[in-house]
Amino acid sequence: MNVKLLFKAGSANDPKGKEGLSALAAAMVAEAGSKDLRIDEVNKALFPMAGSFRARVDKEITTFTGSIHRDNWKAFFDIALPMLLDPGLRDEDFKRLKDAQLNALKEDLRSNNEEELGKERLQANIFAGTPYGHPVLGTVAGIEAITLEDVRGFLTSAYTR
Repeated sequence: MNVKLLFKAGSANDPKGKEGLSALAAAMVAEAGSKDLRIDEVNKALFPMAGSFRARVDKEITTFTGSIHRDNWKAFFDIALPMLLDPGLRDEDFKRLKDAQLNALKEDLRSNNEEELGKERLQANIFAGTPYGHPVLGTVAGIEAITLEDVRGFLTSAYTR
């Protein structure tokens, strides 16, 4: 069973100077656990039931996808929903995910994926001066400027009904 939750908040909603905020906020929901469970405890609980909870950020939307066998849906949602509704937002997870996002931008995109880098450059040229002019991952300066308080603010304003 796959359950998708879609929010109309993507990288185009990143504030100027904080490019990458939407991607980091989504990662803090999907990869940092809930207030009650750390991410290692979440992974340990989801592993036996073959469950996963992932985020995907695009220019205009963010999608959270939960995958689980239908027999385990209740136990899965008891673990996954608190990650979205009451995320842990721990400082160590923030630093880890922020470093991973910077690494994905600097190393993976710039050094290891010329085709994707070319696409991002083309979009930057076409959409220069608009909210669509930066990669979904953000910019190096934008990611470095993001604070945990920025993530908290984004989560409360973007992931709502």
